[in-house]
Amino acid sequence: MLTGIPVNANVVADSSSDGWILPSPRARNPALAEFRNTLLSITAPTSNGGSDSYWWSVEGSTTTSFSTKLTWEKLRTAAPPQRWAKAIWYKGHIPKHAFTFWVAHLNRLPTRERTARWGTNAPSLCCICGSAVESRSHLFIHCLYSSMVWRLVLRRLGRNQSFLDWPDMIEWLLAGTGSFSLTLKRLVVQTVIYHIWQERNSQLHTSVASPVGSVFKLIDMSIMNSIFARLNNNKFKNLLSQWFAFE
Repeated sequence: MLTGIPVNANVVADSSSDGWILPSPRARNPALAEFRNTLLSITAPTSNGGSDSYWWSVEGSTTTSFSTKLTWEKLRTAAPPQRWAKAIWYKGHIPKHAFTFWVAHLNRLPTRERTARWGTNAPSLCCICGSAVESRSHLFIHCLYSSMVWRLVLRRLGRNQSFLDWPDMIEWLLAGTGSFSLTLKRLVVQTVIYHIWQERNSQLHTSVASPVGSVFKLIDMSIMNSIFARLNNNKFKNLLSQWFAFE
């Protein structure tokens, strides 16, 4: 023990009538020196001060137990809230879908446009259609294969046209739609992005392409399963009828 105080001692055991019982000021251990300086800034307790109590204080916020949240907020460099975050981390999101969508939104997925810039001499054309550079917007929105998937999906949401680009899709996910559920929109879009990315990777590594209808069936089943699994969440109770409203 660096301080010489038993681990089960109370606060009074580290003080006397003259004040705190302090480690030597010549201590070379930085933690011990910091401990000593902290004690010097606090008035030593008296023997009749009552039982020990424990408090955790961070930036003026005090609690009787250790707070992971307060500590993390103190240690991390907090960035201002991002408006687009609501389109990704909504209540009831499917973790693997939200994560893929988040990485895609940050444009950090290893699309061929990005890997070609890494100096790997890898081809840059789309893994699915091979007709344009595989950028984020091309792969997930403009690719002929993806646009056919979107046509089937968006028809279920009463939308007759696809998105112009990625920012247009994000704005649609954030915009209110009257009685139409934002939760369903976000669930559907994230599911589509996830399955297009899965199909892209499958074609890249196996050279086997799934028919558009098969991918739509996977998306449809995933959406229904996600809704059924979250029926105890009020935001999901009426989503199934909305999903089939334009069937």
